[in-house]
Formats: sequence, structure tokens, C-alpha cells
Amino acid sequence: MLFTAVYAADDQGGDQLEVAARVAQLGNDLHLIGTQQVPSMRVADKCSCSFRILGRHGSIKIEGFAAPILVNKVVLEIMVNEKDKIAASKFMSLILRHQPQKIGLALDQNGWAETSALIAGMNRAGHDITLADLNEIVATSDKQRFKLSDDHKMIRANQGHSINVDVGLQEAVPPDLLFHGTATRFLSAIKNEGLRPKSRLYVHLSSDIETAAKVGSRHGEAVVLVVDAAKMHKDGHSFYLSDNKVWLTKTVPPEYLKESE
Repeated sequence: MLFTAVYAADDQGGDQLEVAARVAQLGNDLHLIGTQQVPSMRVADKCSCSFRILGRHGSIKIEGFAAPILVNKVVLEIMVNEKDKIAASKFMSLILRHQPQKIGLALDQNGWAETSALIAGMNRAGHDITLADLNEIVATSDKQRFKLSDDHKMIRANQGHSINVDVGLQEAVPPDLLFHGTATRFLSAIKNEGLRPKSRLYVHLSSDIETAAKVGSRHGEAVVLVVDAAKMHKDGHSFYLSDNKVWLTKTVPPEYLKESE
């Protein structure tokens, strides 16, 4: 959600209590942190975020991503809160990996979409972002889920698709061991069937046990499975490494799996 505001300064400037009282009208999620004096302000639009005022002509920052605002004719920086950023990132994953039709977005055969069309579609769906916001999401994604073209006019998900696209994966020789995080409730089926991509195009594997454990914890009581990738590769199974360093393979038969100790 963007924070768009116009601040009107008093001749003598306001104090923190005046500012806090005016800002508090926007909602419980918006609050003031800091002790610097700043001009009194009026707010032209609503936002849910928290911020710190570092100086009358300094900068305004919160954790999240940036949108410009005007304070006493000085352009400062404010950032949308982390909750909104995560929601926007999850929605982008849904659209670029699984359901582009949800916002009427067209992907080409390699998974690319026009950045402007994605932004417009997200705004229509209630995720108000700009190109600057989208760039920040891409740059700070913890798993580097997205990729922008060099001119930033196109965007795609690096991996994780359930729709049939070709992101240009190249075969690679895997490390001897790879790891897969899952929940204990799935162990029985995995022991019988191995790992299957289900709705996705590939099984996702991690190069370290910590990442796999984190992935597994999203699904319940976590368990990490060790994949004998060296033997799989020797036996003719293909592996791919995505741009964001996720190892991918079509399936992992049960004979190549064991529980991590």
C-alpha cells in the first residue's frame, strides 16, 4: 500500500504531539517513533505503516519499500510496512507462477510478463504498488523468487511454476547430497512414492539442511530428507539449478531418500 501525503508546515513548526495526534487518525497501525521536532502536517491519503522522523529536513524511514512524499517542500523517503510488502510478494508469486489469468496477465513461453501490466493488474486487485516498489520486492526477496529483465520492462518468477513455461534451465551436476524439507505427516506417502512435483513442474531441493528445515516448517512439524543426488545423477536423473540457486529435478524415487539424523 502506498503512502501518499502532503504535509503543510506551520511557520514556527509543530511539535511531536501535534504530529502524532494527526497521524494517529489514520489508524491503529500507524504510529510515530522519535523525538525530533517536525512541521505540523495534514495527510491527504490513508496508509497502514509505522515510521521514524529523523529530522525536520532529514528522512523518514520504516522497514519495507519506498514511495516519495513531500515534507515542507523537501522530498523525503517513506517505506510501506513489512506486512504489506510480504502480501504483495506472495501475490506476485501466485500470479507469475500459477494464476496469471487472475489479473488478466499474459506470460510468454518463457514465463516473462510486462512489468507495467503486472503493476496495473496488482493495483486493480488491491495491491497498490509502483515500479519502485516492485523493484524493491525483487531485490529484497529472501529466496530471490523473481527476475527482472535488464531494462526492467519484463519480469518472471525464477522457478516454482505450475503452468507450463520454459525458463531456460540448464542441466547441472548436483552436489553429492541435497535436502528436502517437508512435514512429518507426509513421510508415509513419500516413503512409498518418493518426492513428486505435484502441481509444480519440478521437485525443489535445497543445498543446505538449514534452508530445507525452514521450508519444512511452513507445512507443520518439520522433517528434512537427505537426497543421494550423486547416485541419482549417476543413474541418469537430470538436475537443474535455477537462477535463485534452487535445485530442481522431475522426481526423487524413494530409494534415494533417507531421513536426516
